[in-house]
Amino acid sequence: MRLTINELQELKNQNIPIPMITAYDYTTARIV
Repeated sequence: MRLTINELQELKNQNIPIPMITAYDYTTARIV
């Protein structure tokens, strides 16, 4: 399942756990 950066940020804002993620770029890494 692929998530956009905006979707990932929304999950984090809602405190929904993200079980596993690989950050391939700086922007994604900063969010997680």
